[in-house]
Amino acid sequence: GEGYEYDPSWYCAAIYFNPADENAELTIELVGTNTVIIDNSECTSHAIYIANGNLIIEGNGSLTATGDNTGIYAWGNISISGGEVRATATYEYGTGINADGNIDIDGGKVEANGGYGGIYSSGNIDIDGDKVDATGSLDYGIYAAGPLTINGGIVTVKGSEAGIYVANNITIDSGTVKATATDEYGFGIVADTIIVTNATVEAIGTGESGYGMTFYDD
Repeated sequence: GEGYEYDPSWYCAAIYFNPADENAELTIELVGTNTVIIDNSECTSHAIYIANGNLIIEGNGSLTATGDNTGIYAWGNISISGGEVRATATYEYGTGINADGNIDIDGGKVEANGGYGGIYSSGNIDIDGDKVDATGSLDYGIYAAGPLTINGGIVTVKGSEAGIYVANNITIDSGTVKATATDEYGFGIVADTIIVTNATVEAIGTGESGYGMTFYDD
């Protein structure tokens, strides 16, 4: 459709979407097994890059998105429902899934790996998934500037400084959450407040001076 291009040499993205309307949506319907990989030594690359608008990924198939800076990036919102999605950034400071807006994961299986963060949102993150795995080898497994809400499923997160870092509130209603920090001074979970209902939550700081969970006051 209009605003969609596919050319690895353009904008250092395998799939690039830049419509005039900031509310426009690119929908990727997953059927079968799909792979999007970009390896461009001349620039910092993205497998899927939404320069304007929102991204919707749905369907029963699978998607593997691998880029240098991000696997999947959107200046707007990202919505994932159903199927299996694996997003990986190979750059040291990259992010697996990154949105300037909100990230909504509703069903299916999602795996996100990066250096700076596995799943990173400048807005809210809502997870109602079957299984979510996120790893940030240098900083955070999951980072959200807004609230993080988890409703059911199995969420496994690992980061260096923090497994889960939320500059707001966390609400967990049912399901299983395991957040691990690997740095000497790391925190399993960092948030303003955490509300847990009928869920199993394990927060681990593996370093000698690490903590499982910490709260801060703005």
